[in-house]
Amino acid sequence: MPKKKLVDKRYAKSKEYHEALEDIENENKCPFCPENLCRQKKPIIELYRSGQWFITANNYSYPEARVKLIIIADEHKETITEVTAQEWTEIVNLIKWAHQEYDIKGAGLAVRYGDSNFTGATVTHLHFHLISAKLDKKNKSIPVNFPIG
Repeated sequence: MPKKKLVDKRYAKSKEYHEALEDIENENKCPFCPENLCRQKKPIIELYRSGQWFITANNYSYPEARVKLIIIADEHKETITEVTAQEWTEIVNLIKWAHQEYDIKGAGLAVRYGDSNFTGATVTHLHFHLISAKLDKKNKSIPVNFPIG
Protein backbone atom coordinates (compact mmCIF):
# COMPACT_ATOMS: atom_id res chain seq x y z
CA MET A 1 0.00 0.00 0.00
CA PRO A 2 1.47 3.43 -0.94
CA LYS A 3 2.18 6.06 1.69
CA LYS A 4 -0.59 8.55 2.34
CA LYS A 5 0.42 12.07 1.32
CA LEU A 6 0.65 13.98 4.62
CA VAL A 7 2.91 16.83 3.51
CA ASP A 8 3.90 18.44 0.23
CA LYS A 9 7.38 19.93 0.50
CA ARG A 10 7.19 21.48 -2.99
CA TYR A 11 5.46 24.47 -1.44
CA ALA A 12 7.86 25.10 1.45
CA LYS A 13 8.88 28.77 1.59
CA SER A 14 12.29 28.22 3.18
CA LYS A 15 15.10 25.68 3.17
CA GLU A 16 14.55 25.08 6.91
CA TYR A 17 10.85 24.34 6.39
CA HIS A 18 11.59 22.14 3.37
CA GLU A 19 14.00 20.08 5.49
CA ALA A 20 11.43 19.77 8.30
CA LEU A 21 8.81 18.57 5.81
CA GLU A 22 11.28 16.10 4.34
CA ASP A 23 11.85 14.60 7.80
CA ILE A 24 8.09 14.37 8.35
CA GLU A 25 7.60 12.78 4.94
CA ASN A 26 10.29 10.18 5.66
CA GLU A 27 8.65 9.29 9.00
CA ASN A 28 5.18 9.22 7.37
CA LYS A 29 3.58 10.77 10.46
CA CYS A 30 1.15 13.66 10.20
CA PRO A 31 2.76 16.68 11.89
CA PHE A 32 -0.59 18.04 13.10
CA CYS A 33 -2.01 14.85 14.63
CA PRO A 34 -1.80 15.04 18.45
CA GLU A 35 0.65 12.16 18.89
CA ASN A 36 3.21 13.89 16.62
CA LEU A 37 3.07 17.54 17.76
CA CYS A 38 6.26 17.37 19.85
CA ARG A 39 8.25 15.24 17.41
CA GLN A 40 9.21 18.17 15.19
CA LYS A 41 12.27 20.42 15.14
CA LYS A 42 9.99 23.23 16.29
CA PRO A 43 7.33 21.57 18.47
CA ILE A 44 3.77 22.80 18.12
CA ILE A 45 2.62 24.33 21.39
CA GLU A 46 -1.07 24.72 22.15
CA LEU A 47 -1.83 28.33 23.10
CA TYR A 48 -5.56 27.96 23.65
CA ARG A 49 -8.17 25.25 23.11
CA SER A 50 -11.86 25.15 22.26
CA GLY A 51 -13.31 21.63 22.13
CA GLN A 52 -11.53 19.53 19.53
CA TRP A 53 -9.58 22.45 18.04
CA PHE A 54 -6.62 24.48 19.29
CA ILE A 55 -4.62 27.51 18.23
CA THR A 56 -0.85 27.74 17.96
CA ALA A 57 1.87 29.95 16.51
CA ASN A 58 2.90 29.44 12.91
CA ASN A 59 6.57 28.50 13.26
CA TYR A 60 7.62 28.80 9.64
CA SER A 61 5.74 31.24 7.44
CA TYR A 62 4.74 34.85 6.87
CA PRO A 63 7.56 36.95 8.37
CA GLU A 64 5.77 40.06 7.11
CA ALA A 65 2.80 39.34 9.43
CA ARG A 66 2.37 40.86 12.88
CA VAL A 67 0.26 37.88 14.01
CA LYS A 68 0.50 34.44 12.39
CA LEU A 69 -1.48 31.69 14.05
CA ILE A 70 -2.78 28.29 13.01
CA ILE A 71 -6.02 26.66 14.14
CA ILE A 72 -5.74 22.86 14.08
CA ALA A 73 -8.20 20.00 14.65
CA ASP A 74 -7.28 17.10 16.92
CA GLU A 75 -8.86 14.68 14.46
CA HIS A 76 -7.11 14.19 11.13
CA LYS A 77 -9.40 15.80 8.56
CA GLU A 78 -8.41 16.85 5.07
CA THR A 79 -11.47 18.64 3.68
CA ILE A 80 -13.59 21.49 4.98
CA THR A 81 -16.74 19.44 4.42
CA GLU A 82 -15.71 17.28 7.40
CA VAL A 83 -16.08 20.21 9.83
CA THR A 84 -19.24 19.92 11.95
CA ALA A 85 -21.47 22.78 13.10
CA GLN A 86 -20.11 22.36 16.64
CA GLU A 87 -16.56 22.58 15.35
CA TRP A 88 -17.31 25.85 13.52
CA THR A 89 -18.36 27.26 16.90
CA GLU A 90 -15.07 26.05 18.39
CA ILE A 91 -13.09 27.67 15.56
CA VAL A 92 -14.90 31.00 16.07
CA ASN A 93 -14.15 30.80 19.81
CA LEU A 94 -10.44 30.46 19.00
CA ILE A 95 -10.57 33.44 16.66
CA LYS A 96 -12.27 35.53 19.36
CA TRP A 97 -9.60 34.50 21.87
CA ALA A 98 -6.82 35.46 19.44
CA HIS A 99 -8.40 38.86 18.77
CA GLN A 100 -8.32 39.66 22.47
CA GLU A 101 -4.95 38.06 23.23
CA TYR A 102 -3.10 39.73 20.32
CA ASP A 103 -5.14 42.94 20.06
CA ILE A 104 -6.06 42.13 16.47
CA LYS A 105 -7.80 45.04 14.73
CA GLY A 106 -8.09 43.24 11.41
CA ALA A 107 -6.95 39.94 9.95
CA GLY A 108 -7.43 37.32 7.30
CA LEU A 109 -8.62 33.77 7.87
CA ALA A 110 -7.42 31.37 5.20
CA VAL A 111 -7.69 27.65 4.66
CA ARG A 112 -6.47 25.32 1.95
CA TYR A 113 -8.09 21.91 1.83
CA GLY A 114 -8.06 18.82 -0.30
CA ASP A 115 -5.46 17.82 -2.88
CA SER A 116 -2.29 19.89 -2.40
CA ASN A 117 -1.68 19.81 -6.16
CA PHE A 118 -4.54 22.33 -6.36
CA THR A 119 -4.06 24.21 -3.10
CA GLY A 120 -0.35 24.69 -2.56
CA ALA A 121 -0.65 23.50 1.04
CA THR A 122 2.37 21.97 2.74
CA VAL A 123 0.36 19.94 5.30
CA THR A 124 -2.77 17.99 4.33
CA HIS A 125 -4.21 17.92 7.89
CA LEU A 126 -6.96 20.56 7.84
CA HIS A 127 -5.90 23.82 9.48
CA PHE A 128 -6.78 27.49 9.30
CA HIS A 129 -4.35 30.41 9.15
CA LEU A 130 -5.21 33.55 11.11
CA ILE A 131 -2.95 36.32 9.81
CA SER A 132 -2.78 39.99 10.75
CA ALA A 133 -0.41 42.17 8.75
CA LYS A 134 2.13 44.66 10.02
CA LEU A 135 1.63 48.33 9.22
CA ASP A 136 4.16 50.51 7.44
CA LYS A 137 5.11 54.07 8.44
CA LYS A 138 2.01 55.41 6.65
CA ASN A 139 -0.25 53.10 8.69
CA LYS A 140 -0.90 50.96 5.61
CA SER A 141 -0.78 47.16 5.79
CA ILE A 142 2.28 45.37 4.47
CA PRO A 143 0.99 42.61 2.15
CA VAL A 144 1.26 39.02 3.33
CA ASN A 145 1.68 36.45 0.59
CA PHE A 146 -0.68 33.50 1.14
CA PRO A 147 -0.64 31.60 -2.15
CA ILE A 148 -3.37 29.20 -3.15
CA GLY A 149 -2.43 26.80 -5.90
